[in-house]
Amino acid sequence: MPNITRMIRFLLSRTINSSNSITQWKILLPLSLIVMIAWTVFWIDHANLAGRISPSVTCVLTIVAYQFIAGQDLPKVGYLTYIDIVFLISFLFVFSTFVINIAGFILHRNNKTERAEKLNHRSKIIYPIVYFACVIGLIVFELA
Repeated sequence: MPNITRMIRFLLSRTINSSNSITQWKILLPLSLIVMIAWTVFWIDHANLAGRISPSVTCVLTIVAYQFIAGQDLPKVGYLTYIDIVFLISFLFVFSTFVINIAGFILHRNNKTERAEKLNHRSKIIYPIVYFACVIGLIVFELA
């Protein structure tokens, strides 16, 4: 166990002491909150497709606008940076809510409500776990 504790302390100290950490957290925290808003659609009834799609559209547009605003403060480089990858992953996760919403609505419309509910329930659990695993993985990879 001491090795794990030392590794966690090392990773946290690298994150806190990194010159880019303030910029990363100023972008990462709001971006994660936007993705979490998109995640709320899994608590809305399948029959209400417009109610489920509306937060997803809003979040996609918010991420695009936020990327333009955040990009003004970042240096222009000819390759993908850590922040670019985080934006891309966040955008893909928000966009994936469209696919899940439409699949759930089609299942519901075709009287396969039980399958739609299973998809919805699994999405409530898997969606945040995979998103935060990706973001944490990127943080660890970026620090290495």
